[in-house]
Amino acid sequence: MRGAHEPLHSDCTCGIYAAKNIEHLRTTGYWQYGIHGDVNLWGTVVEHKLGWRAQFAYPKSLFLPPDALPFTLAGIQARIATLFPEHS
Repeated sequence: MRGAHEPLHSDCTCGIYAAKNIEHLRTTGYWQYGIHGDVNLWGTVVEHKLGWRAQFAYPKSLFLPPDALPFTLAGIQARIATLFPEHS
């Protein structure tokens, strides 16, 4: 279905997807693509076999993989510079 429609129409794939548990997230391979965590879902929420699809979501907690964190001062400064380019 294309165009505007009621949220989470049965013929579309729109919405925010959430796995039922961390084991499912790991077996799908999605955990390796960066930040993951727990979310609060609301609005229209549809339960599926392996998780949920929701109209809205808000993070409860976020987890960063170790390789996402800079461990050198130069790495930290480079990331800060991207956040505040007017100060670099």
